[in-house]
Amino acid sequence: MDQKEERFLKTKSDWFSHQKNTYPNASDDVLRFIQGFLFTLYSDELPVDTGKTVLQQQFTNGYCWHFANILKSTFQRGTINVMFPDANHIVWTDNDGLSYDINGVVDNTLILVPTNFLENSFPEFLNNFRHAISFKHCKITKELITTIIEKYKKEKINEIRN
Repeated sequence: MDQKEERFLKTKSDWFSHQKNTYPNASDDVLRFIQGFLFTLYSDELPVDTGKTVLQQQFTNGYCWHFANILKSTFQRGTINVMFPDANHIVWTDNDGLSYDINGVVDNTLILVPTNFLENSFPEFLNNFRHAISFKHCKITKELITTIIEKYKKEKINEIRN
């Protein structure tokens, strides 16, 4: 094994160790899946972290909805959520409450609004994340974000009361 390949494997191992040290309750299965996803591309012709960098760029700059759906489909559990009030990133939240994206566990202190709520109440909102020309997009404004958060909170309060 040459030095470059050794660095690649060490980087891969360090990624998993860092995730587990930082988030000890994180799912090993989920982290191993993301690790495999990030560290699949290796080539003697490319820099060591090319695959990881490309995938992280792709799935954090507009395609986070797609990666969240990959995780939900793969593990057949959890919820896909938009992180509010920023409303510019989507994560998959496992049944244990930990959220994940292409980078691993998401350190989340924001409001998580499930995409199924948005599908029912604000159907055009998610079209901004789908990247399909055939879907009508909506303009994401501060007013829309406030409206979504208020409506979601009311729905959650009603669920608790009932």
